[in-house]
Order: sequence, then C-alpha cells, then structure tokens
Amino acid sequence: MTRSAAIAADRAALGDTFALESGAMTYLFVFSASGVKAFYDIAESDASKGIADMRMLSRKVPADLFFDRRTIPHDMFTRELAEPYVANVGDALDVEVALLGDAGEIDVFDLTRRLGHRFGLASRGGPGAAAGDVFTALVDALDRLDASAAFVTPEAAAEIAANDHAEERAALDEIAAAYRSIVAAHDTGPVPGMFATIVDRWADDDERIRGIAHDVALVHLGSMSNLFAAAGWSIVHLAQRPELAARVAGGDRGFAERCALESTRLAQRSIMLRIEARDPDRMAMVRPLQILGPVRPGGTAALLRGAPDADLVLVTHVGLESLQRLAKAPARIPFDEPVRIYLTRIRRSEIPDGDRFIPWLDAQWAACDRRLRDRASDFYPVVGFEHSGIERHS
Repeated sequence: MTRSAAIAADRAALGDTFALESGAMTYLFVFSASGVKAFYDIAESDASKGIADMRMLSRKVPADLFFDRRTIPHDMFTRELAEPYVANVGDALDVEVALLGDAGEIDVFDLTRRLGHRFGLASRGGPGAAAGDVFTALVDALDRLDASAAFVTPEAAAEIAANDHAEERAALDEIAAAYRSIVAAHDTGPVPGMFATIVDRWADDDERIRGIAHDVALVHLGSMSNLFAAAGWSIVHLAQRPELAARVAGGDRGFAERCALESTRLAQRSIMLRIEARDPDRMAMVRPLQILGPVRPGGTAALLRGAPDADLVLVTHVGLESLQRLAKAPARIPFDEPVRIYLTRIRRSEIPDGDRFIPWLDAQWAACDRRLRDRASDFYPVVGFEHSGIERHS
C-alpha cells in the first residue's frame, strides 16, 4: 500500500481530523474545510509555520546550515539584484537545449530541475559555478541536500538522524571545496551582483569560504524547489495543447511567457484553498477568474482608509505581461504585439464599506477579468489551461 493509500484508509476509518504518533513526533491531519479554516486562523505566534518548516527541513538538512547565515533567500530577490536573472535564464536554456539534441525522450521534471540548477547557480553561484565539472559536482551535492525529501520521504528521517546527517554533511563539505576555486576567481576580478553581495558579507572572516558556500547552498535550496516544479508543469500543460506548443515552438516569446504565467496561476492552489476555507461564499466569485488572480482586499481597503475622499481606479492591461517593471517598457518599443491599457474609475460615493466591501471588490475584479478575456481574444488566443491527465510525449 502506498503512503497516499494508507492515509486515505486512515481518513476513511477515522474521519477528516486525526493524529498520528511516530516516535517522538505527533502529526495532525486536517482535511475538512472547517479544520483547514481553523488551521489558517491560528496566529503565527501561537503555532509557527516557520518553526514547523525548519523542524521538518532539519530532518534532511543538517540544522547547523540554518545558523549563522548572513544571506537568506529573501535577500536575493530585490529588484536591483534580480535584473540579471532573466538573462541567465536565457543562457541556461541555450545550454540545456543544445545538450538535448534534435530528438529523443526526456523526463520533463529532471530537465527543469537541471535547468533550475544551471540558471540559479549562474545568477548567484559565482564565476564558473554553472558550467563544466564544477557545475556537475555542485548539482550532485545540492541534490543530496534536497530538502523536499523531508516532506516526500519522512520515513527516512530516522536513518538520516542515526547517521548524524553523514551524507548531507559530506555534500556540504563538497560544496565548500568547490567554492575555494570559485571564490578565488571572484577575488581576482569581482563582478557586482548576487554572488558579490554574499561574498561581501563574509569579508575578513576566518570561515569565509565555508560561510560563502553555505550561504549559496541555503539560498539555492530555499529559492529553487518550487521553481523546478513550476517550469515542469508549464511544459506539461503545453504538451497537452499541441496547437499552443506549436506557436511557442515557432518563436512567439510573448505568448510563451503568457503560457508560463497561466501555468503558475493554475498552480496557485494554496491561495484558492485559503479563500475556500475561510470564506466559501467568496470562493464562488473568484473561482471563475481566468486571467487575473484573486484580489487581496486588505491592501485596497487600507489605501481607501488612508485617502477617504479619493476615487478608486482599477488598471488592467493586455500586452505588458512579460515586463518585470513598467520602467522597462520604453526599451521594448516597438512592441511585437498591441498593448492595451484599461482604466476603470469608480467614484468614492459608489464604494460600499463594511461587510459589503469585499463582495463588491470581487465583483469589480471579476468584471475586469471578463473584459480582459474578451478583449485579449481580439489580439491573442486565450490560453485557458485546465487540470487533466498527463500523457507521455517524445
């Protein structure tokens, strides 16, 4: 019996909420809408998700990797540092596509995992980290540190603990060894960027090389896990729609980016789950959205409270999806396809307050989504991916 089947059998026998004791740990399983709602309503100070995640991750990753870190994943995604990231994605794609050859069969998620490693290390791994034998060695070590195993194969935790994370510690040592040459190359000709930021935080430290290597490892592991899967599902969804895949294969970059965004939107189950758990009535309003994600009413409400006499303007567009920042728009002129920007002004006197505000805002957002859907179809095919079975493609 698989783990999923065993849990399903326990749920059938015990109901939607039950506890499982395993060694010194107790796991609480919550499946019902009311149970999930209650879970999300617990304050972080009373039941910390961050601490829970760290306890789970430390079953696979040595806990000392989390201590004395001077760079965390969040630090690496400021606008200024992330600008070169897009170029690195293109370079990594060129390398991986060349390695694929003209025909054959691949495991999509293995491909996107390796692709993620390559452009992640190119962006923040330092000189030479994304090529040759150094890249191969780093990928091997990082894969042995893959923290997702803490969630996918929790039964292995006892053996890992009994061995004092020996394999994982060896992987960290291998990463540190690789960074002797990487840091030396950087010191010879420093280049501003993500890696330089990490290096600067370890200046004049006796543990400089190991500290830099461990910072890179933590940032890489912490920021790449979801990216592998997201990229893989984008390819799967395209494989299920040959007519869309043909347009992407024909070189329509803008359309490819919209397909990727649609795959990401489709995968945002956690956001939708929280809405469904907390407010099932609201779910009926946001479920039909096809282009826009659910609006977050708290920010809009705060803006309106801060400007009690101001009208509200909703801004939507078709054709700027591929831009990270609006300031980059002039560099893309002339655009490959038409750009349409729509502004909807709502007078303050028409905006309800209290309990009527969120349903009203959702209705306005749904209307924007319908308008975008209708108007986008004049210029672009609407992607409209849906969940369905996965077939094998060569």
